[in-house]
Amino acid sequence: MDNPRIVNHPFFTEDGLDTKYNKMIKFDNHEDIIQAKYLYPSKSEIKCDNQRLYEKNEIDKLNKYLKYSFNSHTIAVSSNIETKDKYLIIGERGGLSIDNGEYYCSVNGQSEFRDEAVSFYRNSVFEDLPSMDYNSLSRVDLNQEIKREAIAELGIFSFNAGWKYYGVSYLSINNFMNNCENRITLEASARVHSRRMHFNVLTFNTTSLYFHDIVKNRENATENFENSKIKGLRTIIYKDETNRRNERLISLYKWISQNKSNVFLILFLITFIINKNNGLKLSVEYFIDILLLLIYILIIVHTWVQNKSIRKLKISRCFLATDFDSQTLSMKFVFDHLSLKMKEKKKKEKLHAIFRIMYALYFLDKKNSL
Repeated sequence: MDNPRIVNHPFFTEDGLDTKYNKMIKFDNHEDIIQAKYLYPSKSEIKCDNQRLYEKNEIDKLNKYLKYSFNSHTIAVSSNIETKDKYLIIGERGGLSIDNGEYYCSVNGQSEFRDEAVSFYRNSVFEDLPSMDYNSLSRVDLNQEIKREAIAELGIFSFNAGWKYYGVSYLSINNFMNNCENRITLEASARVHSRRMHFNVLTFNTTSLYFHDIVKNRENATENFENSKIKGLRTIIYKDETNRRNERLISLYKWISQNKSNVFLILFLITFIINKNNGLKLSVEYFIDILLLLIYILIIVHTWVQNKSIRKLKISRCFLATDFDSQTLSMKFVFDHLSLKMKEKKKKEKLHAIFRIMYALYFLDKKNSL
């Protein structure tokens, strides 16, 4: 369980010598032992040069772990969602959620099967109703479970295409890094503060909504409390220096094209006022022209200020693919760079393991598509 200290509750300690507490500690101790035995490779195994052999060994060990574990192994759905303006949505976990203050991927939640005996499913909102039927003879499809989480957490109902599956990961906590499985005692297991082992199905999709639309939609989402805030992370990877210069020129052209009416009108009014009153005394018409110009500028400034809160939630980072090819940069550098860029206080932001996995896959996918 995520918080093993729950077994200290009187409910687990009130029935004599063979208490529920003792049984639960034995259960946890067994889980700790087989996790240490099968899930955490030795340093020599990590250095294995044959990638396929390493993967095969890891899968074999994982299957052995599942064979001997008594734990209930949940399958979570995790997704990267990219907006129309190319921002990857990330969320800082809220105070009512586990991993409070850490950054997660766009969407993360438990997959569930419908159960007629669970009244909560009948009485709660539709996004709390699982899409999978345990008694169905059809294959298990997690697409609707992912979409259900996106609706509940972010208020996103529409997506551009089918879900792209990155793969599957598992997340556990190595509480006994310096001990082999034979040295993990009942007393040591009782002192563990957090214990996890679950699987994540990793996916990606895009939406037709802009980032500012999702910020607004999230305010009315059922599970908006799971994130204290969301941010938009735009990652731009250039092929080389030439590509970077060209793309920046294109970006400048697009900005001028999108704002040409504002730029043209301001320049026109300024030119008109100068030409109209050149060498003439100040007149009422002159002050009216100036007033119109100031009003228009104030409208633009007001709109800019209104959007300031949205701009603060946007992060843009640029990288050169050639730096990675020459090993000048690494994913560790990228994460350290992101953590500093995202910080709102003096210390670096905490990036949860599921964020690191999902962003690494997102980053490599973008790099490989160049």
